[in-house]
Amino acid sequence: MVQAIGLLLPASLGSTITVAGVTLATGAGLTIAGSIVNLLGGALIQSAFAPDLPDPIRPENIKINTKNEAAPRLRHYGRVRVGGNVVFHRARDGISYRVIVHGHGEIDEVERFFLDSDPVDINALGYVTTEKYQLAGGQFPAIFGDATDSRVRLLSRLGKVPADVYQEISAIWAEWTPNHRLDGLWTTLIIAESVPPEHYRRIYPNNEPGLQAEARTSRCLDPRSGAMQFTENPALIIADFLGHPDGFNRPQAVDPANIATEADICDAQIPLAQGGTEPRYRIGGSYQLNERPQAVLARILAACGGRMRLTPDGRAHLEVGTERTPTMKLRYADLLELADIQPGPDNLDRYNHLPARYVDQSLGFVEVDAQPFIDQQRIAEDGEEMVGPVLALQMCPSHVQARRVAKIRMARDNPPLQMRGRFKPSALPAIYEGIVRLEIPEIGITGDFEIDKYGIAMDSGLLTGITLQLRQIGQDAFRLSTAEQGERQTLPPADTPAGIPLPQHVAAAGNGVSSGGGSAIAGIAVAWEKPTSDSLVPVVKYASAGSSQWVDVVVSGAATNVQITGLTDGAQYDVSVALKTPSDVVGSAEIIPGVTANTNVNAISAPTLDSVTDAGGGVAQVSVTAPSDNRTWKIRLERGGNVVVDTYIQPGGSLSIDDQSGPGTFTWTARTTSVSGDVSAPSASITQTIT
Repeated sequence: MVQAIGLLLPASLGSTITVAGVTLATGAGLTIAGSIVNLLGGALIQSAFAPDLPDPIRPENIKINTKNEAAPRLRHYGRVRVGGNVVFHRARDGISYRVIVHGHGEIDEVERFFLDSDPVDINALGYVTTEKYQLAGGQFPAIFGDATDSRVRLLSRLGKVPADVYQEISAIWAEWTPNHRLDGLWTTLIIAESVPPEHYRRIYPNNEPGLQAEARTSRCLDPRSGAMQFTENPALIIADFLGHPDGFNRPQAVDPANIATEADICDAQIPLAQGGTEPRYRIGGSYQLNERPQAVLARILAACGGRMRLTPDGRAHLEVGTERTPTMKLRYADLLELADIQPGPDNLDRYNHLPARYVDQSLGFVEVDAQPFIDQQRIAEDGEEMVGPVLALQMCPSHVQARRVAKIRMARDNPPLQMRGRFKPSALPAIYEGIVRLEIPEIGITGDFEIDKYGIAMDSGLLTGITLQLRQIGQDAFRLSTAEQGERQTLPPADTPAGIPLPQHVAAAGNGVSSGGGSAIAGIAVAWEKPTSDSLVPVVKYASAGSSQWVDVVVSGAATNVQITGLTDGAQYDVSVALKTPSDVVGSAEIIPGVTANTNVNAISAPTLDSVTDAGGGVAQVSVTAPSDNRTWKIRLERGGNVVVDTYIQPGGSLSIDDQSGPGTFTWTARTTSVSGDVSAPSASITQTIT
């Protein structure tokens, strides 16, 4: 590991040491006190698998408005959508003034604002021109000298030093002096004027509106042009973070030529399956200034499949995830000892199905699941599908990029061969390479290997050997075809109630809840099909039949059923289920009227497996009848304990299913799933031979 270099080099060797033609710098490079060793740390020579992300800066949390006297500062890279911390809040003459800090450091541009999660338009003076916030007769024209019917005004400062003071506050409160400029902070002043009671809920449905800003954030130096400019390029962002006082504060840590090369790789336009192109790698996200810099760097590296290593001059060398041709070969003559060789990880650590999560900017900057990367060839070799831990890519704004990084990560974690060997001193330059070529046919090893860890052995001041821990990786791991790009989650094109789909297969029935001692509480169970996008969440309500006094039911975002309790036994209720977008726009509801609450806590009955007929050609024709219990929601047909189909059905309904079983003798059973999610015992089985 990197730290071993400092521990193994005697201090008596002086300021530099040259071994096999490679100079190891001491003091500022690879010595006991080497700053770059401390900067990277052994674990960060390669990207972390699931970098930590503090809850306060998760995408869903940084979009809210808070009031915290000691809130940690946030800094942003790429494009983000954020709320912020309220640092000033006063009212005078029916007008509220709030100053919200969105982030630390100067940003490039605010692209648009959101009030209560809905996008709004503003004019050159900051007045919100969206119709919802228009109402004649306000005080704004008198106070600010502009004829407008707007009731909300938004004014921003982008974090310059020095910043312009908000004169709109100073004109009213003299204690808000030029010393309150909020230098170096990206802020917005939101001024909201009160309205008559009959208009209040239309304009301010949530009282003072929550504010979010979508922006192009930090500018970074591009060594290719010499310009400081907004960028989403991971190489430029990593160089900025390593050198920035609010990052590692090591401005000399990287070689500009290395950053320029990797920036070109990141900017390369990749064809998309649906048409058009996008850059190979982009970055968008935030970090707290009180986080460990290594954890932030790990998140950025994870999003671009990146690794960092040291160079002979003691700098940090970046390599983003792309195919590379090894420049160094190691042969049998270089090998002293083969300490360990394994055919990849064992079954406890191996996987061939990798879930991943990224932040989809087109869905309102929400964290969503990417389509898992599944390697069918590995499944065939392993004999079963094995799911790995979720790959966290909170700095990744692209589904295709998430899939590319997942493929690279799977290849790195599941190499066909991994080994540890001790090599001659002539192999020392290998420690500065990310990938080497092994050509050792004498022991059956030929291929490209990434260097995972290394060590240097010395005796009496002389280098005696180099220990390398290597894992084989094929260059195909870095190539993502259009067929492998997968399908990202989508929302309806119009973020309006009319454009949001109705929930499907909604069902409701009386269902009690046991309260102990043999008694039960009356209730209703409600079920619905999982939405096509996990960014849509259910909204469930109920009301006494025919009433308009709806009561909200608490439902988790991933739920497909809920139990309503505390109802009157035998009374009838209307039940409503709708879907809601991340911006809190609720679609049309599917309403089930006149559902009777009851205390029924009996287990749901199994369906009747009527018959199984050999239809020839390896097809079994199966007939199933659901129980007449009105709590029936789905039927699950099983063959040999494996699920054949899990489908929706009406109480008492019948199904005819063509099961592509193939030839052989099999046993079928069926189960009922109720609206409460309970699954019945299996039905009586039928065994049949299929030809």
